Amino acid sequence: MQMYSNYISTLKNNELTSCSYNKWTLKEDLQLIKEIDEKKTYKEIALIHKRTLGAIRSRVISSIIYFRYNQGDTNIDDLSREYNIEKIAIEKYIEKMNVMNNEETNCTYTKWKPEEDAKLIQEIAEKKTYEYIALEHKRTLIAIKCRTVSHIIYPEYKNGNRDIDNLSNKYNIEREMIDSYIEKNNKYDTILSLLESNIISIEKKLDSVMKIIQK
Repeated sequence: MQMYSNYISTLKNNELTSCSYNKWTLKEDLQLIKEIDEKKTYKEIALIHKRTLGAIRSRVISSIIYFRYNQGDTNIDDLSREYNIEKIAIEKYIEKMNVMNNEETNCTYTKWKPEEDAKLIQEIAEKKTYEYIALEHKRTLIAIKCRTVSHIIYPEYKNGNRDIDNLSNKYNIEREMIDSYIEKNNKYDTILSLLESNIISIEKKLDSVMKIIQK
């Protein structure tokens, strides 16, 4: 979490990306539409808005492409080519919005609350089916399984139960799903460790430079 905070701080303190975590204004959205019409590159637009490339592409999908999709331009291949945005990124956003607009699954992309996690743990202990739990939480089946892996199975794995076949059978979750989550977290831990080492190294170099300057 500290590393993530440092990353956000770095973006905000960088003149080129200082607006990355600011809320988009109507004026900015209108400017973005104009820039897209003028065929400016995403790099140029990112510099103008002082945001990351990823932030610009995401806004194009949510504010321009998705609007057109809802107006009847449903050929995603054409939209992908026209806006030079990966088809899979557009499809994922549309899928997300479809889930959020469905009354039975409209909580899927909302943040989990502590009381929801407590309820999930109780439901799993009571051997409720994932289908039942999904309806109770108004989330998709895959969202419930993912939360079970991240907040129930993975902590148990970290606490010493390394028998993944046993965990898979115990919680009726596909082994591949558990393996994937564990692998992802191992990579994440490694990256965090490397970033922390690099930051410490940079801080030491900066200290040395400051000492030289102050002499």
